[in-house]
Amino acid sequence: MKLGDFCLDLLSEGRFKFDGGVMYGAVPKKLWEKCICPDEDNCVPLEMSMLLARTPAGNVLIEAGIGPNCPPKYHKIYKIERTSSVKEELKKCGCSPEDVDYIVLTHLHFDHSGGIGSPGREGIVCPNAKIVVHEKEWRYARNPHIRDDGAYIAEDIDMIEKSGKLMLVSEDTEILPGIKLVHTGGHSPGHMVVVVESSGEKACFAGDIISLPGNERLLWVLGLDYDPIESIDAKQKLLQQMIEEKWLIFPGHTPYCGYIIEGEKYPELIRAGSLRL
Repeated sequence: MKLGDFCLDLLSEGRFKFDGGVMYGAVPKKLWEKCICPDEDNCVPLEMSMLLARTPAGNVLIEAGIGPNCPPKYHKIYKIERTSSVKEELKKCGCSPEDVDYIVLTHLHFDHSGGIGSPGREGIVCPNAKIVVHEKEWRYARNPHIRDDGAYIAEDIDMIEKSGKLMLVSEDTEILPGIKLVHTGGHSPGHMVVVVESSGEKACFAGDIISLPGNERLLWVLGLDYDPIESIDAKQKLLQQMIEEKWLIFPGHTPYCGYIIEGEKYPELIRAGSLRL
C-alpha cells in the first residue's frame, strides 16, 4: 500500500497462540472475548507481523518474527505455526534480504527478534542491514529479571551482538527521513513504536503497545507488561495523535491494519487492509 511517497507492505511469518487472559491483563474475559475469540484452552491467535517500509532513502524492515531457531519447547507451549520466513516474505514484495538497510526491533522478545538469524544462527538474514534496538532494551535483554527470562532467548541476543550490525538508540530517533523511532517503554524497558510519515500521511507500527483488537482502549494493557502504568501513559499520548491525525495503525500481532476512531465509549480500531484480502 502507498503512504505518500513510501510503499508499506504488511508481512507475516505465521502465527502462534497465547493465553487470552495474559494478553488482556486485568480486563474480564466477558469483555475481551467480544473482540477476539479464544479457543478451548483460552488461547488467542497472534500474528507474527512485520512491516516493510520502502522509501526513496532506503528500505526498513520492522520486526523479524520468531525465526527458524526457536527452541522446541516454545513450539509446543505456544503452538507456533511458522508458515513463512523473512526471506520468503521479502521475496513476495520483490525485495531481497540484501536490499534491506535497517531492521528495527520494537523490542527483543523472542517473537519479535528471533527471525533475525538464518537457520543455525550462522548469520543475519539481511546481511547489509543495521539492527536497531533501544539501549534500555539491550541492557535489560542481557540480564532480564527472572519474571521475564523466558521472553528473551540468549542465543539470539548473542548472535546480534556478534554480527557487528547492532545500532543502539537512546532517544527518539529518525533513522531515515520519515522513519522515526519513538520510545514508549511499558511493555518492556526499551519498547519502541515506529512512526512513518510521507507527504503529510502518517502510519505507526505499534508493537505491543497495541497488539490485538481491543488493546486500543487505554486501560487494556497486557498482563505481562514490564510497567503497565508506563504502557498506559505512552498509549495515552499516542492515541490522541493517532485519532486527530488519522494515522494508519499496524498492531503488533494482527493480520490487518486500520484507523483508530473515537467510539461512543472507547477508541475503536477500524480495519483498513489485510494480509489476506
